[in-house]
Amino acid sequence: MDISRSGLAIRCFVDEKKAQDYSELDIFLSGGDFRIGGLSIRTVSKIELANRSLFSTVIFKRYGVKFENLTREQKTGLDHFLINHTSGMA
Repeated sequence: MDISRSGLAIRCFVDEKKAQDYSELDIFLSGGDFRIGGLSIRTVSKIELANRSLFSTVIFKRYGVKFENLTREQKTGLDHFLINHTSGMA
């Protein structure tokens, strides 16, 4: 949903029975021409989003995560991603 040099926000559906916290993620583009692996993260917010359908049992959440302890290569890759693969400031 949103990304900056310090973190990102994602929207995903959640299975509450199998919920778990993650400490690492990868950013990649389909087609395999870009990937940053092993980004250390810390969840800073978790918000349940309103369900648009009264009949759906799917739960969507928005997670805000902060990048932590990135290597120089990961920072360089993140800068490249922000410059070349995002639409800029909203």
